Amino acid sequence: MSPCMHALRAATLAVFGLVAGFATSLAADPLPAMTGEVVLTVSGAIAVTNSDRGAALSMDFLQSLPKITFATETPWTTGKVTFEGVRLRDVLARLGATGEKVVAGAVNDYFADIPMDDVANYDVILAYKLDGVPLDPTERGPLWVMYPYSDRPDIQEDVHYGRAVWQLDRLEVK
Repeated sequence: MSPCMHALRAATLAVFGLVAGFATSLAADPLPAMTGEVVLTVSGAIAVTNSDRGAALSMDFLQSLPKITFATETPWTTGKVTFEGVRLRDVLARLGATGEKVVAGAVNDYFADIPMDDVANYDVILAYKLDGVPLDPTERGPLWVMYPYSDRPDIQEDVHYGRAVWQLDRLEVK
């Protein structure tokens, strides 16, 4: 393995260690009472739940977490557009998630596997706004898994585009 690959692997493990430590510290904190409609259910290997199906999360809860905004080009939009949302790794850390991948599911039963390496290495977000406007549930909202494609030429490929699940309504940590 090249020195560069060793460094990348060490950095990835360090990020996982930070996420795991953060998740462990928050895992004891119960979820607050949800206000508003549940827009995302997270199940599987999570330590913090608030329903018999896992963690039922409202938009208010998601928007209470640290937000991130980035501009990127996508195959589905024209030119660079700005997405706003919450990092997937922050949501998973808050729920005390452990596992090797996250299965993202949409309202229309489209599913995509998102490896934890992506969660650790890229600012994968659960976008809730596009160009400052809340995502329309009849279009691609209310949540859209989004990658910072323009910032990362290495993910401008079909496999990563296929992980950009719109009308996201569930995640399962495996």
